[in-house]
Amino acid sequence: MAKRELHSVKKKRRVGNPNLTVKYTPEVVNKIKDKLDIYINETEMPTLTEFCLLNDLYIELFSSDAILTQAKKRLFLKKQDYLERNSLKNKVNVAQAIFSLKQLGWRDKQDVNSNITVNYEIQGIKKPATAGQSPESLSNAVDADDS
Repeated sequence: MAKRELHSVKKKRRVGNPNLTVKYTPEVVNKIKDKLDIYINETEMPTLTEFCLLNDLYIELFSSDAILTQAKKRLFLKKQDYLERNSLKNKVNVAQAIFSLKQLGWRDKQDVNSNITVNYEIQGIKKPATAGQSPESLSNAVDADDS
């Protein structure tokens, strides 16, 4: 019976998105930016996904280059403007507009006020207390003032 090699050498497969390892030259980056600028100007509501599909690109590319990141921000601004204006006019589904705006970074904000003022009366002296301050600590403060 032949002995098997315990440590056989296997070629490692490359995993992941192959386009992320490609470094684009400044000329290629500028061409992509110019195409994106044209797309933004000619499209009523531009989406990065659609642009990438039309140009055989990956979305991650727009986070790896400073010039393309700025272009992506302009695209998001136009999309945000379109959604805001048309949802106010009921031209787009408001729920879908809210969902899309949340994808752009908008968040629901609940305004909660947690400041509480309590008035304690100790030995005939009224002194406002802050939240969490006990009557005993106020009494000590009043006694210290009397000395």
